[in-house]
Amino acid sequence: MIENAKRMLCGHCGGRTFAIYQAAHLVVECLECHNTSLLVVATPTIDIEFGPDSEGRLCVLS
Repeated sequence: MIENAKRMLCGHCGGRTFAIYQAAHLVVECLECHNTSLLVVATPTIDIEFGPDSEGRLCVLS
């Protein structure tokens, strides 16, 4: 787990595993109950960078 970060839970079932999809917005889906949330960003761009000790970063599945 990343230190000094709060763990996110599904507001419906309390699930802790999610999938993220790129659509008009970024959509987060709970892998347990399949409820979704939208990630709405206030700025016009999002940069996805490598995390600490990471060998990869989030990318679009093709």
